[in-house]
Amino acid sequence: MSENDAPVELRTFGFLQEAELAASALEASGIDCTLREQFVSGAHPELTGALGGVALLVPRGELEAAREVLDTPQEMALDSSDDAGAVCAGCGRELRGATATCPSCNALPDRPATTTKRTRWALVKFKIWIIVATLILMAAPAIWRRVAELPENLVAGALYGLLALAAAVVIVRGLSSWSDRRL
Repeated sequence: MSENDAPVELRTFGFLQEAELAASALEASGIDCTLREQFVSGAHPELTGALGGVALLVPRGELEAAREVLDTPQEMALDSSDDAGAVCAGCGRELRGATATCPSCNALPDRPATTTKRTRWALVKFKIWIIVATLILMAAPAIWRRVAELPENLVAGALYGLLALAAAVVIVRGLSSWSDRRL
């Protein structure tokens, strides 16, 4: 093992999750690193302070590059020219990048921000569904008596048609919600 390959302590973290995030950033930049005391801190987080924290170790030859990666402000690290042109999921406004938050509605490109108007509308829709379901249950005996008087072939055809319609709605909604809207 050469002197440049010897591991040296770059930084110490009080929480395992912080150390793992830093290690992930270094690995994404192509810098090998290891965490000392990660297993003890994961199994017994209360011992992290007694052990002196979770140490992030890097090869001596990559120490300066690792410091530069970790000292780069987060906004600069996330900005890149290849993700320009993102669209806000809340209001449809053009955003600076794929990780930017919309200045108008505070939403991200992949999910709208929850607002009181959206929450209120969601509650109204839920109440309407409850009322409709209650009315259907109340009318079910009268509907059942009427349906029992109809020919069996007509009822079976109508039920199969309703089932096919419901299946089509579920499939279309599923496909539209699983598609990537950013393309």
